[in-house]
Amino acid sequence: MPTVAETLAKLALDLTPETITAPAIESAKTCVMDYLGALLAGFDLEPARAVRELVCHYGGTPEATVLGTGAKVPAAQAALTNGTTSHMVELDDVHTAAIGHPGAAVIPAALACAEARALDGSQFLSCVVAGYEVMARMGLYMGIQHYAVWHPTATLGTLGACAAACQALGLSAGQATNAIAIAATMASGLREVFVGGSHCKHLHPGLAARNGVTAAELAWVSFTGPGTAIEGPMGFRVAHSGAGDRSGLLGLPNGRLHIQDTEFKVFASCRSAHTAAEAGILMHRAGLASSDVYSIVLEVPSVIADDPAWGNLIPRNALAAKLSVPYNFAIALLDGACYLDQFTAEKIASPQVRDLLSRTTLAASGDKDLAYPLHTGVRATVRTRNDRMWVQDLTVAVGHPLRPVSPDDLQRKFLGLAEPVIGERARQVMKLVLALDAAPDLTCMVQMLEARPA
Repeated sequence: MPTVAETLAKLALDLTPETITAPAIESAKTCVMDYLGALLAGFDLEPARAVRELVCHYGGTPEATVLGTGAKVPAAQAALTNGTTSHMVELDDVHTAAIGHPGAAVIPAALACAEARALDGSQFLSCVVAGYEVMARMGLYMGIQHYAVWHPTATLGTLGACAAACQALGLSAGQATNAIAIAATMASGLREVFVGGSHCKHLHPGLAARNGVTAAELAWVSFTGPGTAIEGPMGFRVAHSGAGDRSGLLGLPNGRLHIQDTEFKVFASCRSAHTAAEAGILMHRAGLASSDVYSIVLEVPSVIADDPAWGNLIPRNALAAKLSVPYNFAIALLDGACYLDQFTAEKIASPQVRDLLSRTTLAASGDKDLAYPLHTGVRATVRTRNDRMWVQDLTVAVGHPLRPVSPDDLQRKFLGLAEPVIGERARQVMKLVLALDAAPDLTCMVQMLEARPA
């Protein structure tokens, strides 16, 4: 039986422009567009600036672009800053099987290596598809128990980024196997970053992208990794609390690829809070005034109710608020929206929000447990001062493949994020992305993204 690293390496190299289906390529283009919108929206935020300035300060061989600038740095370093920036506003894509955010880890690695190697658009997209597929299959192999303390965007994202880089660098099967094994020894990222409001959660996909590229580059120059790095008794699976279910490595039936099941966000917060945000918006639209609220009960999966980040009733900063299920419900009920403007310092500290949170209780729900981890549902029950009851019960978040966001809405999302940063060029970038499979190179798209001079 081949090792897990051998299985993933073969997968990474087999998903080429000649073998990938047209629907998967269309999904990849949408993922790239969504990634670039999130990156541009996060460009001016402090953690992104700090990483970008450090990367540009160190410089190095000019291989790949620091997106939003004209600066070129080594591919691994470009992947670091471009991955970090895309995760700043919590509007980057998510994937249930991957247990995290594949776009923010995979796409910057694929793009940096593709640009360094002067690949065409079709080759770049196949690298993206390969990265998503490896990350998702590893998520299924590890299982949700991996999420207890590990941040899969960082851990599984490293393997997905490595898969993308393996294909972009044209590695052999042996080299790719070593690369995956090397990446497995480099993958890390703790969920403790979810509490306290530090910059580390934003950094995790950037580290995954950088480490994935570095692992592939090391294998390219004949560096080796342990053959059983993933399934061995002291390997990735054991260290990262994984189930080791090899059926997860087999892929989806009927030739469907995991990138086709990517979920796109319509709210600027943690995916686990999206049903709560939608419930609040629906109550707002139905006419419930926040000033009439006497009490709020949010019935959620047990893991949400017990989690210090998801169950946080007193968020003090934007990251804490984006992760807090109660905050998402409260601000959505108050504003009828849950987007970028709902996570400012002023909103988080507002007396109206604090009052609603003080009236909120989280309760574990057996029926929501049944749907988890595929879905993080909520049953919101609001009792008003005149003793009226309002109830919203949601299980599937909008943006999930069962409730997809339309292509037109995703294009509007991209333009809404990109136009404030790059102006009218946003429409040109969108056209270039949607035609990437026919693009001779990536130069024009990358140059169009420049928001600031190097």
